[in-house]
Amino acid sequence: MTYPDNSQRLDDAHTTLLKVAYSYFPGLLEAHPLWSTYEPPPTTHTTDTISNSNRCYENATTSLHDPSYKTIAQTGVSGWFQDEIIDTSFDILERICRCADHKIALANTASTSEFFKFGEQVLATPDVEVETYKHPRWDSEMLLKFKDKDFIILPISDGYPILLDPDREYKMAEYNDDEDNNNPHFRGAHWSLLILDCRTTTIKARYLDSTSITTNALQTLRRGTSSHECGTEHTASDQEHNNMCARDDGSGACGPFLYQMAKEFVQFTVECREDACQDEETVIGVDVDVDVDTYCVTP
Repeated sequence: MTYPDNSQRLDDAHTTLLKVAYSYFPGLLEAHPLWSTYEPPPTTHTTDTISNSNRCYENATTSLHDPSYKTIAQTGVSGWFQDEIIDTSFDILERICRCADHKIALANTASTSEFFKFGEQVLATPDVEVETYKHPRWDSEMLLKFKDKDFIILPISDGYPILLDPDREYKMAEYNDDEDNNNPHFRGAHWSLLILDCRTTTIKARYLDSTSITTNALQTLRRGTSSHECGTEHTASDQEHNNMCARDDGSGACGPFLYQMAKEFVQFTVECREDACQDEETVIGVDVDVDVDTYCVTP
């Protein structure tokens, strides 16, 4: 099934961000039908001023600045996706697919890093009741966003453990120049994805990684699970093999792949639920069965 390309309805920031991310994959500009009903929020730039403005995109929940905006079109280390690129792409995806209407929440990097620090605190003192811990500082905002959601999608950085380093601020100051702006010693070097299935009292998780060699984030995540299964999804995308830009960017494409894996899962879930709602024989209130344990991303 194909759909008309309605991307011209998006403003410059949306169009450029998504088209560059999609350029890694063939055929993805056959736009999802949800594009036709999407109304982009106002931005702070126009085509004439974007190159002169430090902040080229902003809405109530995220912003994107020129250095990061220009990073999207680069390859290799200079093209590594930073936090605000992930946050902006997730925000756009969430709006396009009306995720809140389908009980899906995409977390930003700030919320996810707070989850990590809170989880480390819990794991470090297992004998203390969770309710006695100091909750993340924006706990009320996260609770409102994630309340009653069926699926929660979290961007995972192998740099989150660095947040616990007491010397982090000193190291950041030491490396605070343009040349070392992406130094993994204080920023992390890899993105991956965690999908939480919250439809029952037992939370299930699916970890998606576009490489097979970066296990730091996975090893940290598995510490907080009561049980886990290890295996290889042979049909899952790989950033070096399933990548049109692999020659120039195969080792640095985890950011675009994180976005693509999130997009595939969101779009698949939304389409299933919308198709069920349009089926006259479907009883209102009956949930569509999307099994996160068997779902996998294909190129």
